[in-house]
Amino acid sequence: MSNYENTKYKIYRSICIIVIVLSDISFNLYHYFSRDEPLISWEAHVFGGVTGLVLGMVVYNNTSGLQQKRKDVCSTFSLIFYVLLIISLVIITIDTESSVSIAKRKA
Repeated sequence: MSNYENTKYKIYRSICIIVIVLSDISFNLYHYFSRDEPLISWEAHVFGGVTGLVLGMVVYNNTSGLQQKRKDVCSTFSLIFYVLLIISLVIITIDTESSVSIAKRKA
């Protein structure tokens, strides 16, 4: 929290983060104890983590000089990687759903 003193609207941001974290924890606890759907797979958690890391690289903004050039290159490649990842996952999802519906029609 080295930049907390310089952050604008720090109380509101802190409240928003606390609300998001508490709602996520309560949602997960509810679904854990109720055993209702949706069951979230480990793949969703892995790609959620990858998404957070890649987008964190894109929005990070605390560099100057040569570090800024390196940051720009990393941000560009991270954004390209993220877009390609999302496009490929959408295509895989559509292809999987269409093959499942074809298999259901044949059965």
